[in-house]
Amino acid sequence: MRVVTHEARALADAAGAQARWERRAMSLALWDGRGGGAEASTRARTWRPLPPLSRRDLLRRAAGMVLVALGASPALAACGRAGVGAVRPVPIQSGDTCARCGMLITDLREAAEILGTRSQVWKFDDLGEMFAFYQEHHLAPADVKAMFVHDYHTREWIPAEQATYVVSPELHTPMDFDLAAFAGPAAAKQFAADRRGTVHAYAELLQAPPRPGSSAGTPASKRTPALRGATRRWPGGGVSSAGRS
Repeated sequence: MRVVTHEARALADAAGAQARWERRAMSLALWDGRGGGAEASTRARTWRPLPPLSRRDLLRRAAGMVLVALGASPALAACGRAGVGAVRPVPIQSGDTCARCGMLITDLREAAEILGTRSQVWKFDDLGEMFAFYQEHHLAPADVKAMFVHDYHTREWIPAEQATYVVSPELHTPMDFDLAAFAGPAAAKQFAADRRGTVHAYAELLQAPPRPGSSAGTPASKRTPALRGATRRWPGGGVSSAGRS
């Protein structure tokens, strides 16, 4: 209720400020006219008030006044009006390694990241490792600014909480979590139907991440390597042969 009162008061203040400015401008113009001179007389005769601010502009000004009235700093009010401060994903760069297993990140379809509230950036080469890392390090919503994953088809970043996930034994992800993300539930359901997978929600995986190898029903150590025929690089120069089926 307090916010509504402040908004109404700020809206009235913004409109009143414009009206006061117009009255002052008119009085100055008339004073110039009485002062004599062709230029002053012309200015007085041709003076017109500025067009009134639109309701959208008034509301934008009022929003800034509300933030200040509620105790926010003017800088924060300015950010709110301009839309500055949106959290954006940190691009995956060549040479980036997984924060959990240390492997190089080579496939954007399976890359994910957590942005911490203290400017931390944790990147992962497997979606499942992001969820496992969250649990293993006892992270809480207060510790996380944002989490991002890539859509499996488009490789575009999407907020992790907005994605729909599929666990499938046919995915063969780097650390055998066999997890993929999709921007829409329809795409996820179709992929699950085509790949013998199961559909999962973000909240479910955040509380109970899939175990490596669980999609195939056998321990990860007994499964076919996730990357067959390609090169898997490890920090420090270690290389092993593996590749995607």
